[in-house]
Amino acid sequence: MIRIFIVLLILSISMVGLGQNLVQNPSFEDTIRRTTPLFLPISWHAPTLEGYNYFTPLNDTFNLFYPQGVPINFTGFQYPKDGETYIGIEVYKHYGNQRNLQREYAQNTLSKALEKDSAYCLRLYMSMADSMIFASKNQLGIYFSATAVSANNRLPLPYTPQIIISPDSFNTDKENWTEYNFQYTATGGERYMTVGNFNDTNSLDTMFVGGGNQFWMESSYYYLDNFYLGNCDSLPLDTPIGLVENVLEKQISVYPNPVKEQLFVKYGGNEKLVFRLFDLMGKEVSLKRTSLGLRQAQSASSVTNEMLLSVAHLPKGLYFLEIIAGKERISKKIIKQ
Repeated sequence: MIRIFIVLLILSISMVGLGQNLVQNPSFEDTIRRTTPLFLPISWHAPTLEGYNYFTPLNDTFNLFYPQGVPINFTGFQYPKDGETYIGIEVYKHYGNQRNLQREYAQNTLSKALEKDSAYCLRLYMSMADSMIFASKNQLGIYFSATAVSANNRLPLPYTPQIIISPDSFNTDKENWTEYNFQYTATGGERYMTVGNFNDTNSLDTMFVGGGNQFWMESSYYYLDNFYLGNCDSLPLDTPIGLVENVLEKQISVYPNPVKEQLFVKYGGNEKLVFRLFDLMGKEVSLKRTSLGLRQAQSASSVTNEMLLSVAHLPKGLYFLEIIAGKERISKKIIKQ
């Protein structure tokens, strides 16, 4: 009887281990308020001198030209897929006439070593940053290793990643988080997961998608969030994020987009709307209402509020319109022509 109990206990412990997410701090959360933009989240490291960007609302440093916050930061505007934070990795710098070998990497210490010949499911979410001009494919990779890999420089790490994110198609989505799923069979003993571009060549497959007008925005750059590595049977189901935002999203339409002079906002709710407009660098800019202000558009089934906003005074470029209705809010990316 005692033997049976011990066997059942061991099996129970094993199942718990298989069911857990082996990525520690999978969505980059941190509860410590910092005073520098260079700190890294718990359980995540920078294996080279180049590092990566950590975007969090807990960053106390205010830098008009280099904001590190959420949802507004120096590379764009994006809400997290999960929690309150995410990271950004530059896949490749395209500016300049010379070959650029600087690479950014993020490294996680897994909660336990992977077991030999065991199959693991890996899931992550990625979104392209608004300001960056080039999309990429077949570059960003994930390397599993038994010991931590590192280098005291900014050059590519000399390893071959077992997984390549988006090997066949360009990720050009700047609005949404794209889900990626992989299966990895362990060689045994892998305890570290390193994410970045391990390619040391200049012949990268890129696509011009447009973005900001600063030279350093001539890059491929992506946000990453919500990693999972574990037993495939325990892969958590994806759930809608920002459920309150989704409700407000259905009540509001903004058009035309791109826009030249006047922006219409239709709203099917009853709350008073507050508008805030930000440029690509996260600086709030003035948003003018025309004399039309608020009007009622009566239909057979409902009454819709219509607002007319003037953006004629703004320079051409990408902007982020934040719309607040009571405790709910959404953001819209606006292109000014």
